[in-house]
Amino acid sequence: MLRINDRYMICFIPMLLITLFLSGCSSLGTSETQEADEELESFVQIDQSKQTVQKIVGWLNETDILVHLGDQEEQELIRLNIHTGEERNIYTTNQHILTVEINNALDKILIQEGSDSIVELFTMTTEGEEIYRIDLGYSGYISVDWNAVDDNLVFLSHYQYDQETSLESSKVMIWNLETNELADFHVNAIEPSWYSAHLYLYVNEVDGYLYIGDTRSTEGDQMINNKTIDYHLYQDTFISMEASDINDQQVHLMKDHPFLVHQGALTIPKVTRGEIPVKPFISQSVRNGDVLGVIATEAIDLNLTLGDFNLSLLDFENNEYEKLLELPDNAPIALSPNEQYVLYGWQFENIIELDGTEELISLISDPS
Repeated sequence: MLRINDRYMICFIPMLLITLFLSGCSSLGTSETQEADEELESFVQIDQSKQTVQKIVGWLNETDILVHLGDQEEQELIRLNIHTGEERNIYTTNQHILTVEINNALDKILIQEGSDSIVELFTMTTEGEEIYRIDLGYSGYISVDWNAVDDNLVFLSHYQYDQETSLESSKVMIWNLETNELADFHVNAIEPSWYSAHLYLYVNEVDGYLYIGDTRSTEGDQMINNKTIDYHLYQDTFISMEASDINDQQVHLMKDHPFLVHQGALTIPKVTRGEIPVKPFISQSVRNGDVLGVIATEAIDLNLTLGDFNLSLLDFENNEYEKLLELPDNAPIALSPNEQYVLYGWQFENIIELDGTEELISLISDPS
């Protein structure tokens, strides 16, 4: 019996070790699978319908986004952490929130709020503390450009209708937050852009040329380019769009200092709406950092087809662009401050993680 037990033990011990080893491998595999699943599910979804989510306004920091929720009865702004789901209400109103804009420093918010009797503009901190409020005297949507250098200055613009001439013209104002005053600003553009504390850029609506001006000067604005169709500006990154002289199906994206110091160029398929060229959606979040764009795969007319588009990394240094992910629509993007994520969609309702395995993930639990 002793010999039989010895033989049994000799067989049993290796089998036990093998079983433990396989069990350990199985547990390790399960753990790795769980970690992979957690990695894929690292973004929380807003527990609201697409109808209730008015818009994801944009980034407040590397992980928090500003979300505009509401219906006809009540509207609110909340801070939401995209990883933990922690949310905090910073503003609630029974009026309609028409426009929300975050400043470049990501520490203040401008809100246009309206009712049947009054439309007001006000600013608040990202923690919900109101700073300035003023009566706008206009009930429609406005365009906002917040000065990146002096955040006490904001361009406000909209089209106004002249009943006598039956014509629409642009109306531009400067809101000085330091004095809480609105002042008319006469410029032939619907969306002028701040380039510095005092310099501004715009494409003239009359002749279609690019101009630069100075709010301190009385000598008039200076034309600096007669080929620019449209442009993108982030801090001092200036990317203009120009028509190709060679191929009518292409346009050029030119990265320049506004005083024409050339930094690179890309040639991309031309997108139009009828006869009008359409500027691609472009986003940058760090000075001298990555520039992303929504680029068409071929020249298209958006009046005839939706087309095919890709999220692309624009490399002006090597005059090329890298396709990162196919996109379902030609919609806006917003790169996060840490350059790791991209908000995408007409409501910024999707997120893309720039980790090499780019995937489009919905941030809304009921996207229907």
